[in-house]
Amino acid sequence: MRPSRPQHRLALLLLLAALLWTPAQATVLQDLSFDELVAQSQLIFRGEALRSATETDSSGADRLVYTRVWFRVDAVLVGDAPAAEFSLRFVGGSANGVEVEVAGQYVPAVGDHAVWFVRDANDTLVNPLTGWYQGAFLINTAADGTLMLDLSQRPDLILTNSRADPLARKMLNTGYSEDRIAARVPGYQRFPLQDFEDAIRSMAGAPP
Repeated sequence: MRPSRPQHRLALLLLLAALLWTPAQATVLQDLSFDELVAQSQLIFRGEALRSATETDSSGADRLVYTRVWFRVDAVLVGDAPAAEFSLRFVGGSANGVEVEVAGQYVPAVGDHAVWFVRDANDTLVNPLTGWYQGAFLINTAADGTLMLDLSQRPDLILTNSRADPLARKMLNTGYSEDRIAARVPGYQRFPLQDFEDAIRSMAGAPP
């Protein structure tokens, strides 16, 4: 179905915003290394996404829709959190008959417990997380109760894990597929949360 004229204008507006955005914002979809993630984040914290809501901005000729997500802060690793609970705003969503979609946009889901890397908490960016989806590291709980990160999509970070199995390191370095590594070293992608947080603090020059 062909979009209505208001939706068409919104699509054009978002396209122009993507093309004319500041250089700093335009780089967020590039692959970022661990040290780049830390260096480009004004705030890094561990916490949970509690709730979300959509809102509109009708100050211009076209209405933009935003999704606002509220977080509970469990621990601050770098920077200063605005409060024990605070919100971040992401461009996109559906409200009052207007729908806005941003290609590649990542919005945290309610209930996600993660280490969050925040580039700017001041509602000025299309996505406030550093590197968009790259700025979210979901936390899960191992059978023994240890909090872990799944780094299957970040082999560069697995290699920095001091507890990584030597065989997994060797297979990663020689280009084996994830399936083959997992068959030989089950759970190789898991990274202890404490190790990850210590690495962040060390990279940022903060005390452990």
